[in-house]
Amino acid sequence: MLFSFNFQLLEFALFLKKEIKNIILKLMVEFLLTIYTD
Repeated sequence: MLFSFNFQLLEFALFLKKEIKNIILKLMVEFLLTIYTD
């Protein structure tokens, strides 16, 4: 029970890390595009 809960938590943390990385990359790309299009 506790083990499966920890495993789900770990999976969720890894998923969040991946999502946050994607969001940061998107923001950086948009930021660079706004700089270069001015």
